[in-house]
Amino acid sequence: MHAYRPLVLHIDFQRVDATHELHVKVPLHFVNEEIAPGVKLNGGLVNHVTTEVDIQCLAKDLPEFIEVDLSALNVGDSIHINQLKLPNGVKLGHMP
Repeated sequence: MHAYRPLVLHIDFQRVDATHELHVKVPLHFVNEEIAPGVKLNGGLVNHVTTEVDIQCLAKDLPEFIEVDLSALNVGDSIHINQLKLPNGVKLGHMP
């Protein structure tokens, strides 16, 4: 990007083999925080420890993001990475 104008100056394209799995990070999108009982009824706050997750999948299965539903959380509850609902063909990557 140009320093002060919305002008793209350079783009790199990469070829991806459709038969090999990608190992990438995708963002987490948190939804329904405002209706979670711990927030709405008990005045709790949601703390996002991580905002992205490592995944492995074929290019055709690559999600733009992974949605995390917070609607059932109470004060003191947490969601662990192995509890995420992953799209078909997507699995968790290796943790560092």
